[in-house]
Amino acid sequence: MTILSGYIGRLLLIRFLALSIGLVLFALAFDLLENADAVVASTGVNSPLLNYALYRSATLASRLLPVAALLAAILSFVTIIRHSELVALWNSGLSPFRQFGILLPAAAVLALVQYGVDNQLMPPAADALRKWGIAEFQPAPLPTDDKGRLWVRSGNDIVSLRYD
Repeated sequence: MTILSGYIGRLLLIRFLALSIGLVLFALAFDLLENADAVVASTGVNSPLLNYALYRSATLASRLLPVAALLAAILSFVTIIRHSELVALWNSGLSPFRQFGILLPAAAVLALVQYGVDNQLMPPAADALRKWGIAEFQPAPLPTDDKGRLWVRSGNDIVSLRYD
């Protein structure tokens, strides 16, 4: 089973790598088209588009890795079915449950990649973008009414503050 697990895992991981890079670059291209003016207008940063692309790719990868994993699994099984390898697995007596068990090492690698991106790459990148104050990471204005007052609730007390 280790040879079969390695073969199917390799199929899945290669497709996952290609799809995740492609999806992140595709989403990053649209993000740069939307925010390029604000990025270039920022001051104090050398090569702002490259820095923004590096920081933003971590947040985009965090969102798109599950989609890439699903698409990679579908493409891998389509390839296996197309070459009649799945029929050979069924005829060898391999149950559907054991077929999914073959994917467990590859699934563990994908889970580690997602964990690493979410916990190691994304927090520093999001902090850097928040400090930079670009795109969706810029501070939101406080909600005021038409007279410029900010209403704050603390327990049972409601206080009106003048906010200019």
